[in-house]
Order: sequence, then structure tokens, then C-alpha cells
Amino acid sequence: APDVTSALGAFARRERVTLNTLLQGAWSLLLQRYSGQRSVAFGATVAGRPTALADAERVLGLFINTLPIIQAPGPQRLLGDWLRDLQSLNLAVREHEHTPLFDIQRWAGQGGRALFDTVLVFENYPVDSALRSGSGVQFGQVISRETTHYPLTVVIHAGDTLDLQLSYLLSAFDPASVARLGEHLQNLLLAMAAEAQGPSKVRLGQLQMLDSAEQQRLSQWNATRFNYAQYPSLPALIAEQVRATPDALALVYGDTQLSYGELDARANQLAHWLQTQGVGPDVPVAVCAERSVELVVALLGVIKAGGAYLPLDPDHPRERLQSMLTDSGSPLLLTQAHLLDSWSGAAGVPVHALENLALATQPQTAPKVDINPENLVYCLYTSGSTGKPKAVGNRHAGLLNRLQWMQDEYGLNASDRVLQKTPYSFDVSVWEFFWPLLSGAALVMAPPGAHRDPQALRE
Repeated sequence: APDVTSALGAFARRERVTLNTLLQGAWSLLLQRYSGQRSVAFGATVAGRPTALADAERVLGLFINTLPIIQAPGPQRLLGDWLRDLQSLNLAVREHEHTPLFDIQRWAGQGGRALFDTVLVFENYPVDSALRSGSGVQFGQVISRETTHYPLTVVIHAGDTLDLQLSYLLSAFDPASVARLGEHLQNLLLAMAAEAQGPSKVRLGQLQMLDSAEQQRLSQWNATRFNYAQYPSLPALIAEQVRATPDALALVYGDTQLSYGELDARANQLAHWLQTQGVGPDVPVAVCAERSVELVVALLGVIKAGGAYLPLDPDHPRERLQSMLTDSGSPLLLTQAHLLDSWSGAAGVPVHALENLALATQPQTAPKVDINPENLVYCLYTSGSTGKPKAVGNRHAGLLNRLQWMQDEYGLNASDRVLQKTPYSFDVSVWEFFWPLLSGAALVMAPPGAHRDPQALRE
């Protein structure tokens, strides 16, 4: 609009820069925000007819050239200061505007690769006004079409208004993306035009590229705050579901089915026993078990006691498991009765079969333990780049954030069932275990080894 163009011109004059410099500044900011890179480069066309050259405007021939402009606009820099630096760069470039771009690429060591993907063309030729002011033959309209081999070219015609044209390769951009890019460039220019009303103290990071609708959309997308004060840990969130649906189906393994109340009672009894063994916040507890009811009870029991479960997959080599057990510092090992012999005399810590523990005398209510969002909830071992297993722990806050996002995004309810089929030494298994238990759904345990048998999973 003419008023915006006039405001941009007034702002440029006040900051002692050209309108071309101001447009280059807006394009630099847009490229930086789109790419996420600190430094950006684009091509700027120059006429190649310096005023120092006598009768330059009368010489026939193509003198136009494209030179690279490189900028790293820091978000804390004042807009006016940065634009004046950009203006100084443009004046310095003018001394080399006849340098072939091919030579610049070669000197830059790019090996023939392009220095930039976009070109900004600023055309400020008063052709129409000159023709209208003359006498004799009159031209009503002057139309020109320009093409480049670059993925994106921005051509800006200056007059009473700024005419913005974007040409692009269909192999690199789609029309909707280019239209949005053009709108964002206009928004940056509008933000600069607003600075014409008074002394400019705005910093580059404060210039708004998004319109109000986009800002609102971003706010909605990022409204992901979780109330850790209300639910500081995984047991707190599961306990809420137990109170809401104690008789609902929670766990299915073969012909065995447990309600939320029954599963919670068994996990609480194990948690109380674990506390007698010294388990508390941030204490790793090794669990070596096949997929079973005992495995689920063990994981929940460890977490309810305040500890962090450490999965030792019985299918893995015993030497690897022993190394992980020793490295973790776990004070004990929970396993199954049929796996006891494989650990006989080798664990280095007390080994307990889950089926053999005398838990009947333990309380079925939740143990008292202060678990905060920063405490560890599990610890997994990765192979590591050297091949030596490395421990990676996750906090309650991280797990709850993931599970809450999944529930908000995909929304399980009491009619859903979630199949647990991933080996529990992999992080994918974590949400398979716990997501259904905080949403009222049922956790269905696949038989041991079924993850290798698609037909078994289907059944």
C-alpha cells in the first residue's frame, strides 16, 4: 500500500540507508528464521553501471551481475545499527560489482556449487513516470518478464507501492509455501514500517514475522504444560486411575486377568518389600524376566518403591547382562523361578524369584515415599559407539511428558487394549506398559518371543 511504502521510505531516510538495504535486511531475517542458521547468504543483483563511469547509462550491453550477500543478524542487535552496517557492506560490494560470480565461487572453494539458493532483485527504474511526463508517444504500461536458474527469485519493483514478485522452481517449492513466504516477508516489512513513527529502539529478534493467527496457532501448539505439582510421578498418575476404575480390566496375560485394584495391590506389596531391601528414590533395581504378569508387577513395584527399574532381557548374552548389573550398582536382582539357575552364583548381588517372595503379609496400600519429577523412573543400556553398554536414565518428568502427549494426541479410553510386544530393554516398550494404565485401558501382554512371530501377535 502507498502508506506502507511511504513509511518504509521515511524509516530508511531516518536511518540513513537506502530502500534496497532495508529490503535486503528483511530478506536476510526471513532466510535466517526459515533456515534456523546463524549465517545466511543470498544473491543481490547490481546494475554494473557505476556513476563514476562516464556516460554509463548510454553504453549498450548487459552489465548486470549477481553478487553474494552474507549476513548473520544477531537477535539482540538494534535494527538501525544493523541496517547501517548492511549499507556499508553494499557500498563495499560496489567496488567489486564487475567480478564474475564464477570467480567468486571458485575463490570461495565451493567446487562449482552455488553460493546461494535465492536471489533478491530490487528494481528502482522510474520508467513509467518518465514516459508519462514526456511528450509525443505515450506508453500506458511497461511489462517485463525475468527468469533465473535459482530455486527462488524475489523481484521488487519500487514506485508509489512496492510490487513483490516471487518466481520459483516447482521442483523446489509448492505454491502454498511460496505464498506464505511472501506473506512473512510483507509482515517483516510492516514491522519495519511501524518503526517510522518514532525513535527506533527495536531489536532484530523483536521484529514479528508471523501474523496474529499464526502466533495464536503456535501458542496453542505449545500449550503443553503439565501439572507436575498435582501428579509429580508415574505412581501418582496411575493411583488416580486406580481410584477412578478399581474394578476395570487392567492386565491380560493368556487366561490371567487382573483389575486395576488387583494389579495395584500386588505392585504395592512388592514395593513395600523392596523398601525393606533399601530401595528408594534413584536406586536402580535390576529385573530379569520374560513377558508375564510377574514382569508388570515387578516394574510397577520398583517404581512405587521410588526406584528405577533396570531391564535385563533374559534373551541377551549372560556376560552382557552381568556387565550391566555390575555397572548399575543395583542392590538386588528380581527374576523368575525358571531363570534362577542361569544366575546361580554369578550375579554378585542377592537374586530373588518373584513367584517365591513372601508378600502376603505386606500392605496392599501404596508405600510412603517422596518421589519428585526429577527422580529416575527407569534406566536402559545402549550398545554405545564403542560396543560397551552405556546406561541412559529417564526421569518421571520426561516419561509423564511423553505419556501425557500421547494421551492428548491419541486418547485411549476404557474400551481400548494396548499390546505389549516390544522387548522391555527397548524404550518403545515404556509407553506400551504404562500408557494404558493411566488412561483406563487394558494392557495385553504378548507371550514370550511373540514379537518374532507376526501370526502369534495377530492372534
